[in-house]
Amino acid sequence: MIKMINSVLILMVQVSFTQNTFPVLGDVGIGTESPSEALEVVGNIKADIGFFGTNLPDEDYELLPEDRNKKYRVFTAGKQFSDSEGLFNIFQFPKSTFASKPVSWISLEDSNWTSRWRFSATAGGVSELMYFDKNQSPVFGFLQTDTEIKMHLSKPNSLFVIGETLWDNSLANGYKFIVRDGAALIEGAIETNDKIGVGVAASEIGEGYDLGVVNGVIAGKFRIQSQEDWPDYVFANNYEVPGLDEVAKHIKDYGRLPQLPSAEIVKNEGYELGTMDAKLLLKIEELTLYVIQQQKEIEWLKEQMQHK
Repeated sequence: MIKMINSVLILMVQVSFTQNTFPVLGDVGIGTESPSEALEVVGNIKADIGFFGTNLPDEDYELLPEDRNKKYRVFTAGKQFSDSEGLFNIFQFPKSTFASKPVSWISLEDSNWTSRWRFSATAGGVSELMYFDKNQSPVFGFLQTDTEIKMHLSKPNSLFVIGETLWDNSLANGYKFIVRDGAALIEGAIETNDKIGVGVAASEIGEGYDLGVVNGVIAGKFRIQSQEDWPDYVFANNYEVPGLDEVAKHIKDYGRLPQLPSAEIVKNEGYELGTMDAKLLLKIEELTLYVIQQQKEIEWLKEQMQHK
């Protein structure tokens, strides 16, 4: 009889372990005889599906961050730094005095327990993604709200590249934003407090100029707000028009009109459009005065001929 009872007990134990049944009360340890949690496994775990979930009620609480993290931790993996945080962490914070809406939080630390990556999503609210450097200073931020999306690169030497080999800085040349093998469309105003180069590096644009273009420019309108004195003064009574003999001598000596640059200077240095417009207008107005004077002389000669 005793042997029969023992056999039944052994069979029950064997069946129990075969079906992976465990006590209802108490912690369970695999690979350890002193588990510190409801289930502690010393070793590897292999599974087809893992489920970690909890339903947390809204509540008012005022806890220290480490206590709050421990209470509302969903998943922690990798090196453990405290009772509530490890290398990789997922938290689910309910609505509380700490947050007006439930917040989902994912974080990645480095082995020095320094935050390097964080993502948070507020129920019915904003989403935020942050990257940090080794000193835990923000280096990249992405914020999404109901009405806008913001992205921020905080390092002064940051580089944003579209269409280039990853981390290839050979074409950066000091630029902060590069689009390779494609075009960029901006439906709005472009403002800068520095130079713009088209086909030329901005650093090669001369002092006093903000726009450099290698090839031609096509424009429906082109407006110049010249800083030059507009030559209306030519028609003032006290303006002395150069004599034609003086002009002829200058042309003979220099091969150009007075006050205009030489062909060599224009070829090598170019010319100021506003300045040139003013000088050409000056010559046109002087020519107009010559024509008026010539017409007066013609009329006088006609009158003299009629009286002979």
